[in-house]
Amino acid sequence: MGAKKFQTIDDLEEKRAKDERLELINGEIICRPMARAEHGDIQLEIGGELKSLKRKEDPGGWWIMTEVDVFYNEHQRPVHDIAGVEKRTCP
Repeated sequence: MGAKKFQTIDDLEEKRAKDERLELINGEIICRPMARAEHGDIQLEIGGELKSLKRKEDPGGWWIMTEVDVFYNEHQRPVHDIAGVEKRTCP
C-alpha cells in the first residue's frame, strides 16, 4: 500500500469550481453537509452574544463572521461556522 497523497489548496480550488461546499482538512477534501435550521439559529444566537465586541469605526474591536473560509497552510483550509478576528492598529 502506497503513502497517502495529501491534497493541496490547488486541488481544492479545482474541485470547488463544481461544488462550493468543500473544505480541506489534513490534506483531504471533505464535502460539508448542508446546514440545518438549528445550525443557523445557533450561529445567529452566538453572533448576537458577541455583538458587543464588534466595532465598526473605532480602532480595536473584532470582526465576527460566519461560514469563514480560512487558509492555514497548503493542506488545511477549513470553513469555520463562526470566527472572530481581533482588529489591531499599527503602532
